[in-house]
Amino acid sequence: ATLGQLSTHVLEFKKHIEESKTCWKTSKQRSEVRPQQCQAEYAWDGTQWCVPLRNTEFTIQSMANENWYYVKVEDDSDKEGKRLQVSDKPKEDTSKWKFAKGVTGYTITNVRASSMYVGKTSNGYAGIMRHGPEWKATPVTGQHAVFILENGWESGQYLKLGNDRSGRRRSQKGRFLNVAALTNVADPPGEFRWKILNVKDQTAFDPTTQNGVAGSTEPPRAGGLAEDSAVVALHQADDHPTA
Repeated sequence: ATLGQLSTHVLEFKKHIEESKTCWKTSKQRSEVRPQQCQAEYAWDGTQWCVPLRNTEFTIQSMANENWYYVKVEDDSDKEGKRLQVSDKPKEDTSKWKFAKGVTGYTITNVRASSMYVGKTSNGYAGIMRHGPEWKATPVTGQHAVFILENGWESGQYLKLGNDRSGRRRSQKGRFLNVAALTNVADPPGEFRWKILNVKDQTAFDPTTQNGVAGSTEPPRAGGLAEDSAVVALHQADDHPTA
């Protein structure tokens, strides 16, 4: 029987010799990582899409009268405790503001004094501080891009246009801002109304997004792109994950 299986044994031995010279392919399951690289002028949204970069700077205009002066930092300073006032120079960095969404509202920082937050000074003025409250932005009915801003640390206290350097209210330019009580929230006086517009394209501040920029945080849609302009404008990220 052994001699009868000799040919079988010889063939198996030859097979083993040939197989020993062969490189065998093995497979390994890798975890999936979404691509995060986007082309110029686009940014990854943290989930799936490359979204167009939008300017996140805003001007805050007083609606107290027809002049609509802009909120800036006193003396164009970046020092803690400097008060906020209004001027007619919206293009300067000291008149530009950024919003960051928190739990109940937005922290507000100045572009020039980027490490400072809008808050309330010890004497009741609005100023820049190292630590500031979140401000709740509530739209004023019937007015485009106009809001009242409530201090998150003091319920019922709102940002208000106050007096000028001499304590008078005759001239709006140069007047300081303070934080004061507001009783008629439904129809607030002009001193409590603020128009908030994007510096670049003059679009209205959007209190539903992370930074106030309309359409800047459009979430990915289940099942792919939805047929609307806000999503069709998006680009998928490059198919090359970041190392």
